[in-house]
Amino acid sequence: MQGVDTFGWQRKRNAILRELTKTIPVVVQKSSDELHKKVNDNLLGNIYIPGKLPVRVITSTLRRSMKRKKISKYIVSLFSDENIASYNKYVHWGTRKLLPRRFLTDAVNERRTAIENRMRYNIIKAIRAVGQ
Repeated sequence: MQGVDTFGWQRKRNAILRELTKTIPVVVQKSSDELHKKVNDNLLGNIYIPGKLPVRVITSTLRRSMKRKKISKYIVSLFSDENIASYNKYVHWGTRKLLPRRFLTDAVNERRTAIENRMRYNIIKAIRAVGQ
């Protein structure tokens, strides 16, 4: 049995959900673009400094190995393809003789609050636009 929506809550809820399904994928795409750019910036070095970013580039294979995969419209995975640069884990996590240079983890940690704030801002903006 269908209830009567006397206050319009159901209509408002449906309008908000429609707006969020349009807004969130755009923000996720922009955030993944920004994160991918930051990771590539971490891989643009030309001088080797042990344990420091940016990682020294000789052949740019490690930079080419950075890939994005869209898992759903709300989830994007950013990773280094081992088929292109099989040594990526040694650069990122280090070995007993090589200090770690966390090009991916540092980019995520550095941009996390900006991405969260952008997501929060756009969600609130979309909800307010429906309410007007």
